[in-house]
Formats: sequence, structure tokens, C-alpha cells
Amino acid sequence: RDHIFKDEMLFYRFADVEQKTTCTISERYSGEDLESMMETFREKVEIKDRKYHLRTYKDCFVGSDAVSLMLTLFDLANRDEALAMGRAFEKRDLFYHVTR
Repeated sequence: RDHIFKDEMLFYRFADVEQKTTCTISERYSGEDLESMMETFREKVEIKDRKYHLRTYKDCFVGSDAVSLMLTLFDLANRDEALAMGRAFEKRDLFYHVTR
């Protein structure tokens, strides 16, 4: 992986569900919990084409927006917890940085 999920103005795309892999995740949530949470997140996050340095990235979301949304959606204590949640999603290959 070139990038880990960050609370910054970086763009991410959802991965093809059939291509996801399993991995070790936080003890706080089961795999089924994360999958259910991911579906909720996917329904709410703003997906659109984004421009950065004269390049257009199709169908993506912004990392910092995603952290803010996860914080609210999942009633997490702080942005660090939301960032950890996003990294758990990313480790399961549920989304990836647009340059991958």
C-alpha cells in the first residue's frame, strides 16, 4: 500500500466488494459489525469527481470528510477513533487511495 487512510484532503475510492480480503481488525468490532457499518458509511459519504492539480479523480470521497462522517455516524469519541475506523475499513480492502 502506498497510502494509509488519513484525516486529510486525500481522495479514496470504494473497492470492488468481491476483491476484499480478510485481515486482523480492532477487537472492538467484529467483521460483521464493520461490514454493516461500512454499508451505512457508503450510503452517506459524498461520492463525486474531484479535481486536484489539474487532474480529475472520478467517483471518490475525501478522507477528512470521511473521518467527520464516521465520527457522527458511529458516535465515536474523537477523530482518532474515526481515523482508526477508517483504517480498519481500508485494511479490509473496502476502499483505497485513488493512486493505487
